[in-house]
Amino acid sequence: MPEPSFWTFALVFSHKQVISQVDSLSQVSSEVGRARAWLRLAFNDGLLVSYLTAMVCDNVSLAVHYEKFAFLRDPDKRDLCLSYLTGISVYTFNLSINVSTLNRWQPRPLVLAGCWRQTTTEVDIGADVAADLVEEVLPAPEFVRTLAEPIRDGGPGSYMRRGLINEEEALRLILQSTPVSFSPDIKMMEEMKVEDSDTDNKDVGSVG
Repeated sequence: MPEPSFWTFALVFSHKQVISQVDSLSQVSSEVGRARAWLRLAFNDGLLVSYLTAMVCDNVSLAVHYEKFAFLRDPDKRDLCLSYLTGISVYTFNLSINVSTLNRWQPRPLVLAGCWRQTTTEVDIGADVAADLVEEVLPAPEFVRTLAEPIRDGGPGSYMRRGLINEEEALRLILQSTPVSFSPDIKMMEEMKVEDSDTDNKDVGSVG
């Protein structure tokens, strides 16, 4: 894995006090660590925009330390970067600078910067975010009527008791307004109709 460092370039534009402060960090022992500590210190002091402005104006130092296709030598990219950094300059940073983890780059920053391409399979950031999403589960309906249940009169005020609708119309209204948990058994429905028909015939005979 590559270990790019901009510490020697940062030395050209840094004050002696800043250089001494970075060199005195007990946990930072490599050029990569010093460069990353310097960057964090620039954020904490609110001087990063000033540093970059001075850097992009020094074409000689840029040519010595960076290739022609480098980010800092691309006018459009660096101007866009400066505009973004100017926007966050209103915030106060308190980043840790004396930490041993700064001594080596982690794979993700190098991949995002285009400095290194990992050979091993890596989970993409979008996949990580998608994995954290919990599938939304719709709540179950409060009441589910099955077609196997008999139709019951709803009470004294129901339409059936008042004679406004019959059982078939009531069944149709229930099916239109209430979820059904399973498909009906056609044979069972035919048997229910036959039973209802026999009951009606008996009622007519008893009335006669």
